[in-house]
Amino acid sequence: MSRGTSRRIQDEWKREALDAFERSGGAPVSIPVEYRAPGPPLEDGPNFQNRDWYLGVGAYQRVVSGEVSVVPGADGKPKINMDRSDPSRGEEENR
Repeated sequence: MSRGTSRRIQDEWKREALDAFERSGGAPVSIPVEYRAPGPPLEDGPNFQNRDWYLGVGAYQRVVSGEVSVVPGADGKPKINMDRSDPSRGEEENR
Protein backbone atom coordinates (compact mmCIF):
# COMPACT_ATOMS: atom_id res chain seq x y z
CA MET A 1 0.00 0.00 0.00
CA SER A 2 1.48 3.36 -0.99
CA ARG A 3 1.73 6.28 1.43
CA GLY A 4 -0.99 8.11 -0.50
CA THR A 5 -3.33 5.12 -0.27
CA SER A 6 -2.49 4.64 3.40
CA ARG A 7 -3.24 8.31 4.18
CA ARG A 8 -6.51 8.17 2.19
CA ILE A 9 -7.66 5.01 3.99
CA GLN A 10 -6.78 6.47 7.42
CA ASP A 11 -8.67 9.67 6.58
CA GLU A 12 -11.72 7.57 5.63
CA TRP A 13 -11.48 5.71 8.96
CA LYS A 14 -11.32 9.00 10.86
CA ARG A 15 -14.37 10.39 9.01
CA GLU A 16 -16.27 7.18 9.74
CA ALA A 17 -15.41 7.43 13.45
CA LEU A 18 -16.34 11.14 13.60
CA ASP A 19 -19.70 10.34 11.96
CA ALA A 20 -20.32 7.64 14.58
CA PHE A 21 -19.34 10.12 17.32
CA GLU A 22 -21.83 12.69 16.01
CA ARG A 23 -24.59 10.05 15.73
CA SER A 24 -23.92 9.06 19.35
CA GLY A 25 -24.59 12.62 20.47
CA GLY A 26 -20.99 13.16 21.54
CA ALA A 27 -20.56 9.95 23.55
CA PRO A 28 -17.21 8.16 23.16
CA VAL A 29 -17.10 5.68 20.26
CA SER A 30 -14.63 3.11 19.04
CA ILE A 31 -14.80 1.35 15.68
CA PRO A 32 -12.70 -1.57 14.42
CA VAL A 33 -11.03 -1.01 11.05
CA GLU A 34 -9.33 -3.25 8.51
CA TYR A 35 -7.88 -2.84 5.04
CA ARG A 36 -6.74 -5.70 2.83
CA ALA A 37 -4.31 -4.72 0.09
CA PRO A 38 -3.46 -7.34 -2.49
CA GLY A 39 0.21 -7.39 -3.33
CA PRO A 40 1.60 -7.72 -6.82
CA PRO A 41 2.27 -11.16 -8.22
CA LEU A 42 5.71 -12.31 -7.15
CA GLU A 43 8.34 -12.70 -9.85
CA ASP A 44 10.66 -15.59 -10.36
CA GLY A 45 14.17 -14.43 -9.49
CA PRO A 46 16.97 -14.38 -6.94
CA ASN A 47 14.55 -14.20 -3.97
CA PHE A 48 13.41 -17.72 -4.80
CA GLN A 49 16.18 -20.32 -4.88
CA ASN A 50 13.70 -23.01 -5.88
CA ARG A 51 11.18 -22.56 -8.73
CA ASP A 52 8.69 -24.84 -6.92
CA TRP A 53 8.66 -22.41 -3.99
CA TYR A 54 8.03 -19.49 -6.36
CA LEU A 55 5.18 -21.36 -8.06
CA GLY A 56 3.70 -22.33 -4.68
CA VAL A 57 3.64 -18.79 -3.26
CA GLY A 58 2.62 -16.84 -6.37
CA ALA A 59 1.26 -13.70 -4.65
CA TYR A 60 0.61 -12.17 -1.25
CA GLN A 61 -1.88 -9.94 0.52
CA ARG A 62 -1.24 -7.28 3.17
CA VAL A 63 -3.66 -6.55 6.00
CA VAL A 64 -3.74 -3.43 8.15
CA SER A 65 -6.15 -3.48 11.07
CA GLY A 66 -6.84 -1.53 14.20
CA GLU A 67 -9.30 0.66 16.05
CA VAL A 68 -10.29 4.30 15.78
CA SER A 69 -11.68 5.96 18.92
CA VAL A 70 -13.26 9.38 19.30
CA VAL A 71 -13.84 10.98 22.70
CA PRO A 72 -14.92 14.48 23.69
CA GLY A 73 -11.86 16.62 24.34
CA ALA A 74 -11.46 19.04 27.26
CA ASP A 75 -12.25 21.91 24.89
CA GLY A 76 -15.44 20.18 23.69
CA LYS A 77 -13.95 19.23 20.33
CA PRO A 78 -13.70 15.54 19.39
CA LYS A 79 -10.34 13.90 20.00
CA ILE A 80 -9.40 11.10 17.60
CA ASN A 81 -7.08 8.23 18.52
CA MET A 82 -6.02 5.62 16.01
CA ASP A 83 -4.35 2.34 16.99
CA ARG A 84 -3.31 0.29 14.01
CA SER A 85 -0.90 -2.47 13.21
CA ASP A 86 0.63 -3.58 9.96
CA PRO A 87 2.16 -7.00 10.61
CA SER A 88 3.77 -7.11 7.17
CA ARG A 89 5.98 -4.18 8.19
CA GLY A 90 6.30 -5.07 11.85
CA GLU A 91 4.66 -1.75 12.72
CA GLU A 92 2.31 -0.69 15.46
CA GLU A 93 1.16 2.86 15.63
CA ASN A 94 -0.82 4.83 18.14
CA ARG A 95 -1.91 8.30 17.02
